[in-house]
Amino acid sequence: MRIDPGAGAIGLLLLATALAVLLTTAVPITVSKDAVELKDWLGFAGNVLGAGVTLLAAVIAWHAVQRQIDAQFRTAEQERLRKEFAARGVIPLSLSALNRYASDCLRALEKLPRPVLVGTKLELPPLPRQDVQELRDAIESMEATAARQLVETLHFLQIQYARLHDFEQRAYDGSLTDHEVQRRIIDAADLYAFIDRAFIYARGRDFISPQSTREELESAMLMNGVADGQEWIQAELDRRRSGAGQDGGSKL
Repeated sequence: MRIDPGAGAIGLLLLATALAVLLTTAVPITVSKDAVELKDWLGFAGNVLGAGVTLLAAVIAWHAVQRQIDAQFRTAEQERLRKEFAARGVIPLSLSALNRYASDCLRALEKLPRPVLVGTKLELPPLPRQDVQELRDAIESMEATAARQLVETLHFLQIQYARLHDFEQRAYDGSLTDHEVQRRIIDAADLYAFIDRAFIYARGRDFISPQSTREELESAMLMNGVADGQEWIQAELDRRRSGAGQDGGSKL
């Protein structure tokens, strides 16, 4: 059972007050050889009353401070949740950019000839630094589990990017071994998998993909010149007309 530090402090104050009254008033009156007069008891009562008032003021002040702390905590938590909600709207876009980067790395490395000959031209994709920075900024507002997954993904991105240092020049020089190329392909595949996993944490495990109504979908098709008479479009429109997916979307 956890004891509130504030309540513990009040208890110590109460004990100290009781001991102070006992040592300064009750004990002298008790051991005094002189007859105890009414004014002595009145003084004793006054001391006890004064100590009680002091203790009551301390209790009231403690409760006021506790309420203020609780209010500040609730405000801070609401602000964190607001920022996390906003971050969840940005993170998938940044992760998509990293996903394309990993995919482009995979394709570029897979196209290298075996063995890599002198004069081989390798064009690796640039690192999407702006999206990396947006992810770093968003991590501060994420809950611990999601933030940890994103941090681990960014850490591996840094490793994967560093391992590709001067790969283009070495490909042109013909100094790359098959083993090096294979390991970098595996790195890119791992990065792609980590990013795909991060999508789940970024949008939340209970994320439900939004879905337009039948009328909205049909209007979007017509306004963009897509012939809605095609069988597959009609099948989707009929599905939405029948009420399928009325929960507003589907889990991905």
